[in-house]
Amino acid sequence: MWRVIILVKVYSLLVSHVDCEITALGDPIGPKGPTIIEKPNNVDDDLKVATDAINKQKLDPDLVNLIATRTADQRAAIDAAYLKATGNSIPSAVNSFLTHRDDIPGQYLFRGFFYKLPDYLAYEIRQSLERGDSTKDWTYMSILCTSSATKLKAISDAYKGVNGASLIGDIGSRVEEPGRSTFLKMVDPKTMRPDNETNLAKVDEQFALLPIKEKSCDEVALEDFLTSASFAQIKLVVEKYNGKSDCSGKKLADEFKHSCKKGLKQEIYKRIVRYAAAPYEYLAEEFHWGMLQEHHNTYAHRYQLIARSEIDLKDIIAAYEGLFRKTPQAEIADEWIKVDYYYNLFLAVLNGNP
Repeated sequence: MWRVIILVKVYSLLVSHVDCEITALGDPIGPKGPTIIEKPNNVDDDLKVATDAINKQKLDPDLVNLIATRTADQRAAIDAAYLKATGNSIPSAVNSFLTHRDDIPGQYLFRGFFYKLPDYLAYEIRQSLERGDSTKDWTYMSILCTSSATKLKAISDAYKGVNGASLIGDIGSRVEEPGRSTFLKMVDPKTMRPDNETNLAKVDEQFALLPIKEKSCDEVALEDFLTSASFAQIKLVVEKYNGKSDCSGKKLADEFKHSCKKGLKQEIYKRIVRYAAAPYEYLAEEFHWGMLQEHHNTYAHRYQLIARSEIDLKDIIAAYEGLFRKTPQAEIADEWIKVDYYYNLFLAVLNGNP
């Protein structure tokens, strides 16, 4: 009889995860999924499209469509073919003529789609830190606060080659306290949060750490929990706080605003609990503020477009529409100038290749 019970439990576990796909970096594929999926392509045909556009010195609709309908691996294969044929990379060739048109945003966006994802995220973290001190541009914060061990290790491994410095070294020298020590725990291989691990027996104990009823945010045990527990585990604690499942982390984030000193640590904690509880709500709101050029999140939409187009960008778009009663595509049409390459490429990737 006990064998039957075990088999039933195993079967139930397998069935419950049958639709759950995970990327190589440990991100769960969203229910709606990416805007760009892999479809059959011919590298020689794609190479001709890229070559013709570059020879015309124009980021024409055919090349824009190519970028928006090919995965990162497919774009890498096209770039390798172009490099073999010409001795130059596609991003370098395109950026040379975008430079003459003074289209800096277009250069950055186009180049981003030819990075390997860990390299791109490592580059974006450094750029974010260099755009001001660690309190001015928070793209680096969003990347670190929404990543778990597999992705954090990949970013850390890529960081030295991309930036000529270590991730831990840059955090130590470029991030202010009290956020510095919190981030260092987050990226330390010994304390990185697992990709997916839950323990119901710990929920009450972890709930007791939350800074409610005049408790302080400065407790080391709270910091250890929020930086080292899986997002799935933090979600369970948020749900206990809210008294219901599948809920937002906004209420607990507001609690942190009242209980924690204003500064980086408060912001880190708010982002972690919001992402853990309702990731697409969190990302959609950040995307929105990026599009509207909100001071701290100016580049949030751009990094999400590049980094999440093959993970869950459709889910972010759906959450965006639910929160703001319009799609990001409609927001672009209302707010952006529609004559530059940046606009055309951004819109094409949002629409993708469904």
